Amino acid sequence: MASMDFTVYMDGMLYNMEDSILQESHEGIMEHISRHSRRQSDAWACELCEQVHKINEEDLPLASGMDSVYGREHSAKVALNCASNSKTKTMITHVSGISHRHIQMALKLTRLTREGRSSNRAYLRKLTVTYAMDQNSMSRTHQISLEPRSDGLANSFTPRIVKDADGSLRFLLQTVYQIGDDAATSINFCPHTKLTSPRQLASSLKLSSGRCKNCSTSYVISASQVRVFEDFGTEGSPVDLHWQAHLNSKVKSHSCRRVRFANGETMEAQFDGPKSSCVAETVTSYSDRETRMRIKMRSVMSKVKEAVYLSFDF
Repeated sequence: MASMDFTVYMDGMLYNMEDSILQESHEGIMEHISRHSRRQSDAWACELCEQVHKINEEDLPLASGMDSVYGREHSAKVALNCASNSKTKTMITHVSGISHRHIQMALKLTRLTREGRSSNRAYLRKLTVTYAMDQNSMSRTHQISLEPRSDGLANSFTPRIVKDADGSLRFLLQTVYQIGDDAATSINFCPHTKLTSPRQLASSLKLSSGRCKNCSTSYVISASQVRVFEDFGTEGSPVDLHWQAHLNSKVKSHSCRRVRFANGETMEAQFDGPKSSCVAETVTSYSDRETRMRIKMRSVMSKVKEAVYLSFDF
């Protein structure tokens, strides 16, 4: 058997062994298939049907529902799975329209692009561009209004992919609410924190800020707007508490520490500079020499992995 075929065989066998000893819980299954999907450039782990799906470039926050993108067959699988397993009934969508699959895909495509292993930069740009919810159609739009909205919805959502001080890529989101006479009477920063009378508070202060104790959310209030910053974390599982704490008031994350980033700045500062600071937009800034070194390192690691497999005595 050729060494490459043997490596593929061992990958499959180890994957099946891991699957056989996995706890039969929703959390365990999702952790397993999330790890599996991270090894595939065009796949994401679905927390509804507990399967891995192929990326669809039409799948964007607020652009369309899952049914229109992934079809009725997926809806049938979800209904069947939820009927047989109540543990899968978790909240999956943020108020921005972002679901964990968008986080998975944006982080993975950024990582692969940095490593020179992905050419899907067009879709990556779509996942990290500023957008809003149209007041009439309630769907995705790139026309950003600077007027206060009376419906309580945000004026804009801006995703960012940024490397933290530990070298991990993180998915951040800035949500902006304009304040004025026609603004809503309250704003939900997150499931745990609600601001009432933002206009009155803003008029009495030059600047106010705070953080949620139960999820990685912070906010800054000025005379004209409220900016909310959220850290959705790194490549992980959809049932991870760090992500679920942004969706459900009953979930409290114990990992909502204040993260420092590679540039030494805070989460809020990642949105103060030009968009070029976003990792997703600077993946081509590496020199040819650095790219060659990364490719060489991947080749070496692949050979090491193959040698380890061949060292087993069957």
